[in-house]
Amino acid sequence: MKQRSGKRKARPDPISLTGEVLDTFGRGMIHLDPNMNLTYANRTASRLLGKRQAGLALQNILSGPLGRTFLEASLRALKEKIIVNFEGYYPEPLDIWLKVHCLPQEHGIITVLEDITSELKQLENHARNKALLGESKEISAQGISQEREDVGGLKLAQTALRESREKLRIAQQAGKVGIFDWDIVTNTISLSDELKAMYGVTPDFIGSLDNWAKITPPEDIRSLLEKLQQTVAQHKKEEEGEYRIIYPDGEVRWMLSRGFISYEGHRPIRIIGTAIDITELKSSRDLLSRVNEELEQKVQAHTGALSRTVAKLNEQRELLQAIIDNIPVIITLWKPDLELIMVNREFERIGGWPREEALNMDILTPSFPDPAYRQEIIRKVRTAQSTWGDLVWTTRSGRKLDILWSAIGLSDGSRLGIGIDITQRKKMEKNLLHLATAVEQAGEGFVLFNADWVIEYVNPAYEHLTGYTKEELIGKGEDLLISSVIGDVDPELPHRAVCQGEIWRSHIKVLTKSGDIIDVHLTLSPVRDNTGEFIKYVSIVKDISQEVRHQQATAQSQKMEAIGTLAGGIAHDLKNIFTPILINSETAVEEVGKGDPVCPLLEEILQAARTGMDLVEHITTFSRMKSVEKIPVDITSLVSEILTLLRAAVSKTIEIRTRINTDNAVVNANPTQIKQVLINLGSNAAYAMKGQRGLLEMGVACVELDKDIASMISPDLSSGPHIEVAVRDTGQGIDEETLQHIFDPFFTTKQGEGTGMGLTVVQWIVKDHKGAVSVWSRPGKGSIFKVLLPKLEKEPSAEIQEH
Repeated sequence: MKQRSGKRKARPDPISLTGEVLDTFGRGMIHLDPNMNLTYANRTASRLLGKRQAGLALQNILSGPLGRTFLEASLRALKEKIIVNFEGYYPEPLDIWLKVHCLPQEHGIITVLEDITSELKQLENHARNKALLGESKEISAQGISQEREDVGGLKLAQTALRESREKLRIAQQAGKVGIFDWDIVTNTISLSDELKAMYGVTPDFIGSLDNWAKITPPEDIRSLLEKLQQTVAQHKKEEEGEYRIIYPDGEVRWMLSRGFISYEGHRPIRIIGTAIDITELKSSRDLLSRVNEELEQKVQAHTGALSRTVAKLNEQRELLQAIIDNIPVIITLWKPDLELIMVNREFERIGGWPREEALNMDILTPSFPDPAYRQEIIRKVRTAQSTWGDLVWTTRSGRKLDILWSAIGLSDGSRLGIGIDITQRKKMEKNLLHLATAVEQAGEGFVLFNADWVIEYVNPAYEHLTGYTKEELIGKGEDLLISSVIGDVDPELPHRAVCQGEIWRSHIKVLTKSGDIIDVHLTLSPVRDNTGEFIKYVSIVKDISQEVRHQQATAQSQKMEAIGTLAGGIAHDLKNIFTPILINSETAVEEVGKGDPVCPLLEEILQAARTGMDLVEHITTFSRMKSVEKIPVDITSLVSEILTLLRAAVSKTIEIRTRINTDNAVVNANPTQIKQVLINLGSNAAYAMKGQRGLLEMGVACVELDKDIASMISPDLSSGPHIEVAVRDTGQGIDEETLQHIFDPFFTTKQGEGTGMGLTVVQWIVKDHKGAVSVWSRPGKGSIFKVLLPKLEKEPSAEIQEH
């Protein structure tokens, strides 16, 4: 319902407002409820009737004949819904004449009192004057009344009518009551000014059904007319109904009309009635009805829910008790003074005390033998903060258990205790902690995969071994590990093995993040759950590069020794073969002379014999390798000397650089042998860039090797300061397979141009100087050969050899 814009002012009480208005005209007004009890009297009425308080019955206010007349008129007006007027004499306490108008209302009677004593006295004086003039009529109250009717009847009637209309108008305004008169014969409707104001129409509004339809919804008019037809059909004289009035601004007001029907025979000819605004009353009534209905619904719903809850609780009481007794959790209930009043079966099973015994003893003392600890537990239980904490509980047998415990405070001050035995869990956690610590500190790499072969964990050893961090590995698939494997390894092999519940082991080569290739021993194992399902996969990776190098060094040494012995025997026999060929060829060339056609053939034989003798000399040198005298040598001067020779010998398309990063590169060495090493490495670097542009760089630096690094380079290399000579080229590089045999005797990649003994001699010379030689190379990336020689910490007094 739309309301008028702006804040509406609270309306004053209509009854009191009417009483105050009548006070200004010297009229008294009282209000009687349907039981004829006084509920209101204005000041004039209190003066005319004497001071009367609300709540008094009418018969207690007025007595005698006047009181009876007053009561009868009021009851008639209330019953017949008409205005009843009468006059009467009221001797006590003021000796006055009153004119009384009784107006029926919905909730009682409004009675207007008018003092006419002075008017009657004027009539009485007039009557006396007439008697003095010779008239013999007896002066009496009846005579006065008759005279009044004779002399001023018309005037008084007019005055009374005018005053009655005024009083009625005031009462209508005060009580917001409008009056309508519907002449059914002429179909005209007369509306009082008050009713037009209530309808929100202008004073010139013409009453008709058509105009009424402009301010009242059609359904309301139809309902009222149907109801009126039913009333007329039953020949009733009174009808009432509710309808809406729609103001021009859209506000909707509710009206209650009550009409009295006049008939001519059985035909209704006129309806006169009243209309009052019941908008607020209806809103309050509707609101009260809705509130009552909602309240009733809520009460019913609450009552029903409560009944269902009670029934459900009754049904589940046995179930709840069964749950409490069978749940694998300790449950206890304590009074506010910590007297134990309830335990479940789990308490009996774990603690060892039967229920009856536990409830009839001081259970806290044996449960917590240490007094100080017992007081701490009592304090925690009393606070009942509903948080979980650990405590140590001593059972009846004296066994100490770790319990996860929580105390919950209830509204009546009691305490509910909940405990879980975590002794085994703590033991497992301790074991797992030890296991985790062992895995974290293990020297072998540890990788944990989930069932989908996604990495979940790696230990620090694996990070150190591969160069990858946990953040780079965790969450990645096995493809990352497979891509780092060097060589032909079928990834399906380990999959098939572990999926069949077997443990797969293998020796493989792995490329680290830094580009180094290491030898590892890898073990891959499945992890099952209690049902036998594979839930994890564990890989243990051990770096065996050092062991492999030791094995290779040992095998190389044994191979070299065997080859040396074999080569010595072969060289002896070859020398015996080549010596007569060489001598006889030289003799034949001298005898036949240069011009003989046979001479070129003899010279070719002589050259072949000489080459064979050179090879025999190499083999003899290799087979008879012995340690030579060594002196302090400045490696820097040797590098400069060798680079000068190489610049004259190699192609001009190759750029030669030197990089000296130390000012003290003195080692204990044989200068001739070190020159041989540098010339060999430089020549090989130049050969790798043959026919193309490139860079040959020879650098000298001082490096500090710890024990682990030294052992990784070579098993025989000692730790400490070393002079490193690095020979780098930008040639075609060397593949992995070739690198495995590069230091083997007679192994060469120079087709028809080398004997395969150069790097073998280099390795032997460096090793004889207590050093090591290593190589790094990738196809298309060039090669780097590094020679490490122990550095002399202090220069000897003897002069350093420079060559």
